[in-house]
Order: sequence, then C-alpha cells, then structure tokens
Amino acid sequence: MKNTPIPAAIRTEDTGIGMKLSYIESSTVGEVVGKFSKASTAAKDDAYQLAKGSGGVKGTGDIGTPPRYGERRISKELYDELRDGTPTAKLREKVNEGIEDKIGTPDPALPGKYITDRLQADHIVLMKNIAKMENFDKLTKEQQLKVLNNEENFLGLSEAANKSKGSKSYSDWTIYKKEKIEVDPKFREEMIKKEKELEMKLQKQIDDFVEGNKKDIDK
Repeated sequence: MKNTPIPAAIRTEDTGIGMKLSYIESSTVGEVVGKFSKASTAAKDDAYQLAKGSGGVKGTGDIGTPPRYGERRISKELYDELRDGTPTAKLREKVNEGIEDKIGTPDPALPGKYITDRLQADHIVLMKNIAKMENFDKLTKEQQLKVLNNEENFLGLSEAANKSKGSKSYSDWTIYKKEKIEVDPKFREEMIKKEKELEMKLQKQIDDFVEGNKKDIDK
C-alpha cells in the first residue's frame, strides 16, 4: 500500500522552443503521508511557540504560569512554622519606606480614612492560597519561605485596612465593616489585577524550584 503510486501534483516544463508541456507528478502513498505528518508537526510547533510567547494565556506575556490549585499538601505544623517566617522584618521595613511622607495622607484603600501610623505588610496572594499551589509541598522549607516572602507579593496596608481584609482575597474584600466604608473601587480593581499576575509569577517560581531540584538530583 505504501508503495502504491498516486497523482501528487501537476507540473509544467519548458521545452526550450517556446512551449511548455504539462505533466503529472506521482508520489507513493507513503511519501504523501510522510509529508503530511511533517507539516502537521510543524503547525503544532508553531502554535506552541505562539502560545509560549504569550505566556500560554492571552494577555499574560511573560508573566508566568497559570496557578494550579488543589488541596493543601503540607501539614498544619509546617504551615504554622512557615507562618512564623513570613513576612520577614526586612519586608515589614520595605513596605514602610518613606512612611514619614505618607502619615496624614488619605488611605488609598478606605475612602475618608487617613494613614496615621506605620503600614502592615500584607500578602497580596494569600499565604493559604500559595500553600495550595501545585508542587509547593515538593519544595524545601527554605524554598517555601522564599516563595512566601517574594517581595513583589507584599503591599503596605493601614492597620484598619489590614484588619478589615484579614484572610480575604481582594476579590472578596469589599467593605470595612466597622465603619461601613466600601473599599475604594479603583484600588480594589488594581489589586485584583495585580493578584492574578502574582498568582502566575508565584506558580512559576514554585515550578522553577522543582525543576532545579530535579536537575540537582540528576547530577
């Protein structure tokens, strides 16, 4: 069957005397199937590279990897130990850079409130969510703390805002119940977007650690 000749294309050939003759070019069934297979593979590769160049998700660029959530796979004991290690003192200071100039200015999260004291370091992507990301349990404790203390994932919030937000995501945090103040819509919208971007960055950071660990084992 593979060696059965079949018409593949119509070609023209110049005779050299001002005339062109048409002829039918033949190929075997096996040759045609082989060419089709190569073309199909090339098309898939092109599609993969296109997706890779856009981060695999429309509009994400090189931000990272879409988060893969599941059940938390680390023990409560380890979770509590990690909780004690994040945020670090360095991060608490980082979110308070220039705090002297911010005292007395409007609270960006709570309209009508003002910054009156040092800011508190808040995980933008919640620790409880990071701990549920796929492969987090495969990291060393040191690597887990590096992910949890990723500097990009922290924002300075006023004490009132931080207590109000608690363990809620920015999508779920809509109101400061104590004084019935709605969270500033623009601030919340920006933070929801930032939260989604950071989910991807953190998942990629986790996956990169796992890949690095595999390479170390293979050495």
